[in-house]
Amino acid sequence: MPSYLITYDLYAPTTNREKVEQRIQSLGGWIKPCTTTYIITTLYSINEILEKLKSVLDDNDRLIVVDVKQPIYGQLPNADKKWIRENL
Repeated sequence: MPSYLITYDLYAPTTNREKVEQRIQSLGGWIKPCTTTYIITTLYSINEILEKLKSVLDDNDRLIVVDVKQPIYGQLPNADKKWIRENL
């Protein structure tokens, strides 16, 4: 299943943090290794992900979606490393 890294910045005045996170989490399997970064597994294409997330972002917010594959290196909790190993 395709995997993507999603990272975003929300700028004031914003009240949509919860909506953005709920939308990302609704896309498929996920972990949140950093404050505004997710790694997800989903059957959606990268363009479909962008369209689904744009609808909950403000014009001044920032969003990056990147296709990811193993190997992934980083300083992460063991639970996140395990999720990556089992899902990517």
